[in-house]
Amino acid sequence: MVTAIKGNDTSTFGGEIKTNNDAVISNRPAFSATLSANQTGVSSATWTKIIFDTEILDTNSAFDNATNYRFTVPSGKAGKYFISWSIRAESETTNNLYLLQAQTYKNGIAEVNDQIAIQESTTSTYYANKFSTAFSRVYDLSDGDYLELYVKVTTGSGTARIMPNGTFFNAHKLIV
Repeated sequence: MVTAIKGNDTSTFGGEIKTNNDAVISNRPAFSATLSANQTGVSSATWTKIIFDTEILDTNSAFDNATNYRFTVPSGKAGKYFISWSIRAESETTNNLYLLQAQTYKNGIAEVNDQIAIQESTTSTYYANKFSTAFSRVYDLSDGDYLELYVKVTTGSGTARIMPNGTFFNAHKLIV
């Protein structure tokens, strides 16, 4: 039974709930990150880490937006986490994309069930200029586990870019 709520608002990340026996339940850590500008020069058909260099929210300083661009579960914060991400890729040459793949990596290993692929066509007649995709999943994470996001954009020729508008990486611990 809940007797008090601490924090600004239970509708925002980072709120805490205090129970009858003074236990504190929290959806922390929580983070939300995006790109400060286009990530350009993404080579065709090559897995490339997305450079999430802008934090919108990071309650426990668990997201590295300067070096590794990843979320690491802090000590004592193991549990179930809701993870979501969205990617928007654009051709650096008009109508030149035909495949977008995005994938979560956990502890440096690709999560097989997390790969999303969008394919327009393999013929230049049907190439697209932009692709977007989104994904969400609940992870069971241990202290020290880390998550990163990679993308592979296949073009007819040339390179692609990842757009900040429509690209994000979010997570928060679930209260279970």
